[in-house]
Amino acid sequence: MCLSGEMSGDNGKNLWEEMGRYVPEFNSDFYKNLIKDFPSLTTNERRLCALLNLNMSTKEIAMMTHQTPHSIKIARYRLRSKLNLSGSKMTLQEFLSRYN
Repeated sequence: MCLSGEMSGDNGKNLWEEMGRYVPEFNSDFYKNLIKDFPSLTTNERRLCALLNLNMSTKEIAMMTHQTPHSIKIARYRLRSKLNLSGSKMTLQEFLSRYN
């Protein structure tokens, strides 16, 4: 996520608080189960999983992370590959819902 330039000062504090409402704690059951099966996921991939698990659209995720929708589409494509979903009809949201 491209948040580094905006994470300082009061504006950064507010942005982290906003993100905290959408992204579960790193010690939640969702993360524990996901990381157990896919330990190589990066922090950004884990956050993307959490946002997708909340049924957020590509456009919503892009707005929240200050990225372009195209960047999120590419990240989703790479995530599908990493989760071994390439060629599968299952959506990322369906797959991730198993970890709740």
